[in-house]
Amino acid sequence: MLQNGRVVTLPNAQFFDFTSQITGRDHRLFVSIPPGDAPPEGFPVFYIFDGNGCFGTVAEIMRSRAPLDGLQPAVVVAIGYATDDLMTMMALRMKDLSTPATSAWLETVPFKIPGLTAEATGGVDDFIQVLDAEIRPAIANLIPVNAENQTVMGHSLGGLAVLRILFTKPDMFRTFVASSPSIWWSDHAILADEVNFRTRIEAGEAAPRLLINAGGREQTPDAGALRYFKNIAEAQASADFCGMVDNARALGERLAALTGDDRYQVETVVFADEGHGSVIPAAISRGLQFALGVDSPLELKDTP
Repeated sequence: MLQNGRVVTLPNAQFFDFTSQITGRDHRLFVSIPPGDAPPEGFPVFYIFDGNGCFGTVAEIMRSRAPLDGLQPAVVVAIGYATDDLMTMMALRMKDLSTPATSAWLETVPFKIPGLTAEATGGVDDFIQVLDAEIRPAIANLIPVNAENQTVMGHSLGGLAVLRILFTKPDMFRTFVASSPSIWWSDHAILADEVNFRTRIEAGEAAPRLLINAGGREQTPDAGALRYFKNIAEAQASADFCGMVDNARALGERLAALTGDDRYQVETVVFADEGHGSVIPAAISRGLQFALGVDSPLELKDTP
């Protein structure tokens, strides 16, 4: 019989709890640092939101697959919360990763999120300030990092937050990975910033690298959706309301069509057989390759 089980730990991994001086909110940073000395220019950094759930996947891919997959050694920083309670995490991320939503618009959403009110949304700009003014300097004080080679990734509302940074602060990171971004949120309000972003790109004032991805089944009700909704029609109406795949593809096409600095790059990939949740590991793997790959760039396209 099995006895005396021990806690599993990830090599080269640690976490730090801190309270933001900007917002007063508590955060937990999960950090993985590559073994060995940093290169002269410092390590690249890969930031990812929803750190409580994503850190283990990213850190283990970097530890076990990076040498074989030709990835640059990089510091992983997964931004999460000092709690193990899922509902608490969901409420905190809802505030941090979303643009403001009105009560009237929330009434039009065909699915209900327990406890969601207009007051519980709209903290993304404050969160971005915490990331830029507190988290990034703290990481730079912890380990030598390359300020010119940093990536930010987020999924769902996290993908929406990535787009918010991209559109308003395109020089904040070198690479942006928006996984299944919730472009539908607040009646597509995120797209209001696209015009100014377009102007900056075409003027050659910014040259970010962007990967947008989604799961090909995100607009088709799956078993989980059918358990939540009363019938297939309601589940399909919800999927149509969000339009995850259509929105991701359309935005990717528009941004890829822009011309500016030669370093500007936009790729879109749709994982044909994945849903909104199951796509996360694939999106992380592809995001790491896009951000840190040292071989010739991948030709990204819809997967068979």
